[in-house]
Amino acid sequence: LISCTHHPDETHDPFTSNQLLWINNIKNPTYKVITKTTDSSGIRIDTIISTSTSIDDKRYVSINDDYTLIYYQGSYELNIVKYVQNPHFNYFTHLILYISNYKDFGVTIDPDYNYKTNLPTDTATVNGIFYNDIYNFANAGFYSVNEYKKIYFRKGVGFIYIEKTDGSVAIMLQ
Repeated sequence: LISCTHHPDETHDPFTSNQLLWINNIKNPTYKVITKTTDSSGIRIDTIISTSTSIDDKRYVSINDDYTLIYYQGSYELNIVKYVQNPHFNYFTHLILYISNYKDFGVTIDPDYNYKTNLPTDTATVNGIFYNDIYNFANAGFYSVNEYKKIYFRKGVGFIYIEKTDGSVAIMLQ
């Protein structure tokens, strides 16, 4: 009796159009940032054009000499930065949304967590606009730090509302 081990090269298909909506969002969106301050005014309001990058590339994982897993990983990075005095700047937030089809399609904003699927959606009103199918990452247990109270993300648009526990908010202007 002869036995052998089958080591096929496993290739995951590129992201579908629906999956690409997670990372192909508005480039350099504009936000109204309301920040709690310690001065006499109590709040500071800035309109900030954020920087964002989208990445979609093929990855390879060598399982052993005969077995290579090919999958796709994408990310959508959001930086909301207020330049106070050159070269000093203040980060309001820095968030990266990762997607992968390494095993099953999954999305997370914290690489310390396993990829999750079947994300719950919610509704939200932002800047007087009512949205369906909003993903509230803060309530989904994605972020390990209790810095954020609400993180609303909409496929095809991006992060539309971010609220910190100190009451500071960033609202995407539409």
